[in-house]
Amino acid sequence: MKERDDELTLIEKRLSKLPPSKFREIVGVLEESRPDFGSAGAVEALMSKMRPRLVRMKLARKLTLQRLFCRPFEELLVNDPEPKGVGTRITRRSIEPCWKLVVDRGDAKKLQRLVTNLRLCSNEETRKVERVGRQLWSYAAGVLRGTLRVRGGLPDEIVAGMSERAYRDILFIADYLQIADVLQELKRKLGRRPLRKATAEHIDAVVTALEAVNAVNREYQHVVIDVLLAWLKYPSDIVGIVDRIAAEAKAEIDEESLALAGEALVEDVEEKLRSVTGLAARSGGERADLVRGLRGCVSDVIGAHGAFQSRASTTAMRRLERIRGKVASLVAEHVLKEADIRVLTAVPRPPERSEAADMSDVLPMVALEALPDPTRVQAAEDQAIALRLCAKYAEELGLGPEFFDSVESLGRAIEDRARWAAVRLDMASMPAERREAAVAHFYVAIRVLELVAGSDRADNLRRQLMGRFAPPAAPAA
Repeated sequence: MKERDDELTLIEKRLSKLPPSKFREIVGVLEESRPDFGSAGAVEALMSKMRPRLVRMKLARKLTLQRLFCRPFEELLVNDPEPKGVGTRITRRSIEPCWKLVVDRGDAKKLQRLVTNLRLCSNEETRKVERVGRQLWSYAAGVLRGTLRVRGGLPDEIVAGMSERAYRDILFIADYLQIADVLQELKRKLGRRPLRKATAEHIDAVVTALEAVNAVNREYQHVVIDVLLAWLKYPSDIVGIVDRIAAEAKAEIDEESLALAGEALVEDVEEKLRSVTGLAARSGGERADLVRGLRGCVSDVIGAHGAFQSRASTTAMRRLERIRGKVASLVAEHVLKEADIRVLTAVPRPPERSEAADMSDVLPMVALEALPDPTRVQAAEDQAIALRLCAKYAEELGLGPEFFDSVESLGRAIEDRARWAAVRLDMASMPAERREAAVAHFYVAIRVLELVAGSDRADNLRRQLMGRFAPPAAPAA
């Protein structure tokens, strides 16, 4: 098996270097060599290696029965052999054993009739293709259910060689295909992915889908939730959407589906937390990304907690509390700790030993020949924004006193430093370039104060310094 994988990897490298025309030619030959139904064997293994370039080149693919079989759940397919993250995802590795079950346990004559009907359709005849698809999906669902759920378990010959991951995916696919026509209609009404905001029309479409699903089996509601999760740009929106549906159509959605939405939201927050934790473990120029990630985590945790006030599973709530503890620790370490140092690098510093100290001891505004360093200013603003946002939720994170003390101390330090610098600088006698640089530094101090302590204190400082910003009056003619 390892030798075969090595050969495929070598072929993949060679294919990636082919000119587009030759690559298209090879794709065409392979597509024609694929069987109408049944295992594709080496051809399918090779096509899987070519998929990244196929996607980039957006090549039209031959419409096969197997490809039509996958169409209802294609948005849930991922390359990862063990998918993680929000909602149900199906690894592409499970397609082959699933399709093999349909072919081996299905009626060959029935499948051949479907192949014949599909050949009569062009890719543009979407209604005809979907009509064949509905027949295939309904038939395949029956074959899978009848095969996988014999006496509550699997016959030994089917279990052999099938991974646990493949078995779980096939069970999900069987459920999905059972209501595939309902979900295809729902996807049409949801529109293009990703869905940025669910409108009233989208909610109506979901309610209609739930009504249709309930008529088949209420246990399939989880599939509707998974489709929604695949469509949403922000998976954390799922709880609010489900709450709206539950309020408008109480008979249409059950507590298990509500709990699933809550669990999915927690998965989303946990995934973001893992990313932020990874950034925190590394050093280098990723400080701004870390701060932004932490801000996002805080918002998500608080938003999730609010959404769970009335609806959530006990498991989801426990996980959320653990997440909140981890986020609080990261915030304390990377937002609170040394926040004054990071913010005040963009504000003038008076000399520590003597008032008579040279002006070069005042940083960063002492080097008045140069404008403020954009990188340093951006880092200070990122830190100040994170501090202000986290302070808003400090009580919920259990860090209220620490944040209050830090914000108040920083606000006073910024004001004191800016006023000190204003007194020391003789703006009227300074050359234009140095005066422009000094003014820019003053505005940085005001901006950072606004981010840390709010606009009222920033406006007050701006008024105090404004007189020193004005250029000297032009001499009378």
